[in-house]
Amino acid sequence: DAHCRLEKLRPHVPGEASAIRSRMDFLEAIIHINMACSKKEEPQARRRHLQEALRLSPDSGEARFHMASLLEKEGDVEGALQHLRHAVRLNSEDLSCLALTIRCLERQGRHREALTACERLCGADVASTYIALKEVFCCKEQDAFVVTYPRCGTTWMVQVVTCVLYGASADYNEHGVFVEGGIATSPSFIWRIEEMKKPR
Repeated sequence: DAHCRLEKLRPHVPGEASAIRSRMDFLEAIIHINMACSKKEEPQARRRHLQEALRLSPDSGEARFHMASLLEKEGDVEGALQHLRHAVRLNSEDLSCLALTIRCLERQGRHREALTACERLCGADVASTYIALKEVFCCKEQDAFVVTYPRCGTTWMVQVVTCVLYGASADYNEHGVFVEGGIATSPSFIWRIEEMKKPR
């Protein structure tokens, strides 16, 4: 209905009213994005709506994200990354695009680039730490995790595990790292975790 109304209005907008036409293009692009989202089980229809949205609004981060998401699901990871790069160039803190970039880079085996994207995402939004880690964190042989509830002796448990793995004289601060908390405090902490020697 909204799409039909816009189409009826277009012929009545004067040629010199470029600002109005631009705004109409933007609104129509949003309509196409919404229609694409409603066609999740119809990839071809979804693609057509997203292509039209990008024709009308090439710099729409939302359209770029949804097109990248579609391409990634279809296995065209490089095509997805092209859209994601464009979106992130326009908005370096586009959380959805940064998160999908991490997944695409990991799928291509570009782990260090994925870590860099992870650092950017966590720096932009501390609440995205879990999402980023889910995509980029790789367990290594002999990794040991201590998972506890808050305020139930976590530090003590980590000290015990550190002593078991490294001996009683081990530097607790060097080995007993808090993964999410460390990254939340400083996104570059992801590199320290990555480069820790086994057993971590």
